[in-house]
Amino acid sequence: MIDTIDETKEFLKKDDYRLVDNRTWDEHIGKEGGYSYHKLKGRIEGAVYGYAGKTDSNSMDYYRNANKTMRNGYEILSMWKDDCKIDLNNHLAFMCGSGWRAAETYWDAMVMGLDNTSLYSDGWIAWSNEGNPYVTGDPTK
Repeated sequence: MIDTIDETKEFLKKDDYRLVDNRTWDEHIGKEGGYSYHKLKGRIEGAVYGYAGKTDSNSMDYYRNANKTMRNGYEILSMWKDDCKIDLNNHLAFMCGSGWRAAETYWDAMVMGLDNTSLYSDGWIAWSNEGNPYVTGDPTK
């Protein structure tokens, strides 16, 4: 299932929905934009940090082994539950900046047998370009 911007706005109002931000921490908190061609920085309010790469918008270090294969599914699930505090009983919609990192994470979720998931493919770039509200800063503080 692929979610549109309008659907995502409605879904964010639900208690059993989590928008999982699969970008770097610096992108998530608005320290970096992640893309040379897109200057807006921040995150969609209500999105939870779901990890992606450690360095830049071209990496998926937290989801891949050194040989670029998918990391062990149990390790990913543990990361989501323990580090991200994501309740796997909620609907999980994956997003990133432009779509490819979220698509990879969505695929991983399907491989792990999670079926209450979707892809918000428009991502941060489309969200912010349309003038939708967003936030910056460390959400844990």
